[in-house]
Amino acid sequence: MKVPKISIKTWRASRNPVWREPVKWGWFPWLVDLLGPVYTRFGLGLGRLELEGSEILARALRGVAEQEDRLLLVFRHCGDADPHGVYYALNSLAKPAYRRAGVKRPRFLFLASAEIALWGGGLTNFALRAGGTLAMAHGPGSRTALHYVRNHFRNSPDPVVMAPEGQISYELNGPLVLDSGAGNFAQWATASTAGSAKIIPIGLRYLTPDETWTRWNRFLNALEKGAGLPPWKKLVSVEADAATRLRRVWDHLLTRGESYYRQKHLRSFSPQPSLNARCRQLTRVAVEAGARSRNIAVGDDLRPSIFELRYSAMDLVFPRPRGLSLLEQAMDNRAAAEGWWNNRHQDLADLLNYLNPDSLPDHPTLELAVETALNLADFAGRLAGGTLKHRPRYFRRLLQLKIGDPILVPKDNKHSRKQRAQILTGQIKSAFEGLRKEGLP
Repeated sequence: MKVPKISIKTWRASRNPVWREPVKWGWFPWLVDLLGPVYTRFGLGLGRLELEGSEILARALRGVAEQEDRLLLVFRHCGDADPHGVYYALNSLAKPAYRRAGVKRPRFLFLASAEIALWGGGLTNFALRAGGTLAMAHGPGSRTALHYVRNHFRNSPDPVVMAPEGQISYELNGPLVLDSGAGNFAQWATASTAGSAKIIPIGLRYLTPDETWTRWNRFLNALEKGAGLPPWKKLVSVEADAATRLRRVWDHLLTRGESYYRQKHLRSFSPQPSLNARCRQLTRVAVEAGARSRNIAVGDDLRPSIFELRYSAMDLVFPRPRGLSLLEQAMDNRAAAEGWWNNRHQDLADLLNYLNPDSLPDHPTLELAVETALNLADFAGRLAGGTLKHRPRYFRRLLQLKIGDPILVPKDNKHSRKQRAQILTGQIKSAFEGLRKEGLP
């Protein structure tokens, strides 16, 4: 195992718009049936993928066919393979349940972050288009896509699938923060049909039943060497030393990040009492460094600033008008490259904002030690200018998905739209927590 090398390849201006109406090629679901097992194993690094509760979704689809119901599927987004895994599970693994229920396999409208177009690569972007995925962004740039979603509920029976967390949260058992978008979409769904609107939660969990502490040790050896740490001198055993060793890597990478921003961006750091506090301080410094060049205000809650910083970069890339002079084209490419460099701050903050190093227990399970090691390797990669696509997939993981009981969306007007969205968001959060208590997140 080697720490992945980060190639510096900046963006260029594009004539393609961020938002394009989704296409749904009829052959794509069958292609996923055929190639899905190979892609999930070698593309996503998943040894296995399991789905439980598909009969719940199949029954809900009967309501769509017979009563014109509308469905909004929401899934936890705690890992890099979530959207691909969810699509494969709903498209292919659930087929027997659809057949038993006497319903056709639906075409799902997946909502995905628009910035994937910037780092996903040609194959990923092709699959997103072929699967009928709708690119979503925060802020004014999302209006066209939001209008599309609203019309979709009115005109199409196809279920909408989204992650109400808004992005990857990286820690399976970390704090669960949900955006209000799912609650708003659910209200559109119930207002668009004479039938019922239902929210169907999907819990996810990554397990490592086939992994060993020996392979974890091999991964840590490579990470420590690549990060410039001296070899670890065993105290007791690989398993018993895991927490101390991971905290050493945490301290080293935070020190490297602090030195970078202190020396290269002339930022100051005050002494902090814990790894968590240092992580929060570095996150804020990274956000402020990126926000300064885009005139973005940074408040106490960093999430809005991170989202705004992320999507402001796309204003520098999409779209480049036609008919520009050679000089204007070169200047647009310069602006796109500047957006890429500035977005390195956002990509670092995007990860660190969700990590809680002090939550690591003195005797972590192998699964938690694997999750922490992957997050630390991701941290090192983003210090070097990497993105989510550079996150290592060294460990053999099992992705478990469980479909929970539907949440009925009421049609009443007893509360304001904002209050109804808050109530529904709370119900989604409770459903996710319930799935976690059943052995899932």
